Amino acid sequence: MIRTGLNGIIRHTGLFEIAGESSNGEEFLKMLVSIETEIVLLDLLMPGLHG
Repeated sequence: MIRTGLNGIIRHTGLFEIAGESSNGEEFLKMLVSIETEIVLLDLLMPGLHG
């Protein structure tokens, strides 16, 4: 729910491109090595990845 809201706000501004989304830490780490990022918004209690 929060991710969907942030996604909408970020896309609406037109200032940033969303390079990817993940629902757990394993997906995130796999994606992170294959894309170039400048900003990462991360849930510190994400399943499969803590802190």
